[in-house]
Amino acid sequence: MIMAFDKPPPTPSSLVLDAPPAAAHSDSVDELVAAYGELDAVLDRIAQLSADRCTDAEVVALAKANEVAGRRIASLGLRRLMDVADRDAWRLTGAATMRMFVANHLGVPDVKRRLDHAAALSETYTITGHKQPPELSATADALAEGAIAPEHVSVILDFTDRIPTHVEVDD
Repeated sequence: MIMAFDKPPPTPSSLVLDAPPAAAHSDSVDELVAAYGELDAVLDRIAQLSADRCTDAEVVALAKANEVAGRRIASLGLRRLMDVADRDAWRLTGAATMRMFVANHLGVPDVKRRLDHAAALSETYTITGHKQPPELSATADALAEGAIAPEHVSVILDFTDRIPTHVEVDD
């Protein structure tokens, strides 16, 4: 699925059928903002700690844990990008397009790759507001679990893009 992130979209519809009730929305917003604050604090704490006294096995385990955490964060980042895109919230920054927002305000070096990942691995909405599962849901789940890295996603997308359109999924 290719999304036109480089073109300003039409005015979005306010109809979203899967939106939570207003009371739950407020609590979940506060919780999400607090969780990102906690994540930032945890990252600061980890950065201040040293692995100098760790055993070799502990250092290996920490490297693996760091890699998995980074992959999981990458998955969450794709969700946040789609949140911005779905709402056209990038317009609040003064960016002319979603691509410009990602490049100039987030500092992402490979904008096309990041937006292709977001489009393929994120839930989307139909024009009537119904949620659609990710195009590559198993890949999305694997990235969210930290089992694969964004580089693996690029390889998977490259492969799926080469499959002829006349080939059925069951083939």
